[in-house]
Amino acid sequence: MSAWRSIALAAVGSAVSIVAGPPAGIEPWLGVSVSLLVAFFWYIASATREKDENESADRWVVLETYLNLQEAYVTRSALQASDIPCLMPEEHTAGARVELAPAIGVRIMVPASALERARDVVASKGKNRV
Repeated sequence: MSAWRSIALAAVGSAVSIVAGPPAGIEPWLGVSVSLLVAFFWYIASATREKDENESADRWVVLETYLNLQEAYVTRSALQASDIPCLMPEEHTAGARVELAPAIGVRIMVPASALERARDVVASKGKNRV
């Protein structure tokens, strides 16, 4: 993605330097060269930053899908009590339009690194009832 942004930056900078350069007293070839150089360094910097972000990011996976928002809340509470981070992407949609919950499902997502622990918590959730 950053390659296309760098190409766009170079193209816009070159066009501006060709059109506006001579009236401003700048040679077009100098403006194009500077635009290409800036775009190249920006590409290198953004590619390095994206690589670092991708290495540290943990992928989120679906643990379970519920047809009922209340059941999803119970599972989310059990996961949070076990210090397992979780997301419910459809929480607000299902809360605002209850009739949509069975149609769209309410997903609970956890980081891939915590998936096994989360499955153990969900499996033990039903065993602790009185």
